[in-house]
This record gives sequence, C-alpha cells and structure tokens, in this order.
Amino acid sequence: MGITLTAITNVSLPPNHGKAYYVAVLEKLKALNLSTTYIDHNGKECIDDTPWRYYKELVWLESKNREEEVGVVFENPTWYEPILYPEVGYIMTDHRYNFLFDAAFYQRTRPNIEKLAKALGGTEVIWLSDAEPLWKYEELAYDAETSYEEIKTLMLKELGLPITQHSVLDPNNDNHYFLDKFEV
Repeated sequence: MGITLTAITNVSLPPNHGKAYYVAVLEKLKALNLSTTYIDHNGKECIDDTPWRYYKELVWLESKNREEEVGVVFENPTWYEPILYPEVGYIMTDHRYNFLFDAAFYQRTRPNIEKLAKALGGTEVIWLSDAEPLWKYEELAYDAETSYEEIKTLMLKELGLPITQHSVLDPNNDNHYFLDKFEV
C-alpha cells in the first residue's frame, strides 16, 4: 500500500487573508497542545524543538503556467504539518499509510487530526496516501487548483462510495478511500 499518510479537509482560505489571519490560525494550532515528542531510530524519546511559524508556499499553477504564493504552511514541532490552499486544507504526517489500518494507531492519531481540521475550520477529512490509486487525489489537493468538494466528487465518481467507518477498512483493498466526519 502507500507510503505517507495524509489527510485533506474541507477548509478554504478566506478572501483577503493575510498576516493577522495566519497569526490567529497559528495561535489556534499552538493551543491544541499536541505532543512534540517522538521516538528516534534508536528507540530514544526525543523532543522536537522546531519553532512554530508560518510561511507562504510557492506552488506551480498549471492554469497560469507560473509559480505563485498560494499556500500557507504552518510549520511546527508536532507530527503534523497543516497547509492551507485556496479551497482545500492538506495535513501531512510522518506516518505510513498502512498504520491507518491499525486500530490502536488510529485511536491515537484520529483525535489529533480532528483537532487540527477543526482548528482550521474543517468538519471532515479524507485520509489519503501518496501511492496508487489515492496519490492522484492527494496531488489534486497539493496542486492548489482543485477544491476539496471537487476532489470528493471525483473520488465518488471514480472510486464509488467511501468507507465511513474505520472498522470496515480493508488493508487488502487498494481501491477504497476513507471519509472521516469525526462521528462516533
């Protein structure tokens, strides 16, 4: 299955966003108090001291045939890196996609992704990987020119109905996707 676990969420940058908005979002993210510890390759617990900051991301826009600053990256010391684009939120993780099938991992990770999505203004996420067949939809989010709703509609058309309950995820089925509305 896939390599990296990511999530996209139904968030969009507000019109006329700027420094005040970015600072407010950064403060909301800091207030979540997500863990900044990790286990290194030697099994030692470490603390990530990456400072909290945001920066604008240059993205190549195919429709304009040029790069523009359309994304806002919220760099931080947690395992998650949210990026806001005009019509979609993108949450990168350091986790492997196959971890999603582990119930204990999911129970630890899901609340963090939910907190992040909600702090950004989202109400749901689609869990993705950067491998077939889901990489296509991850790339659509990352290209900053396709909205969350357009991606969701395309996935429904091409892949059918999403899985909406973690308990029915099948690690042997590559042709499904998981829409999480954070319902119990």
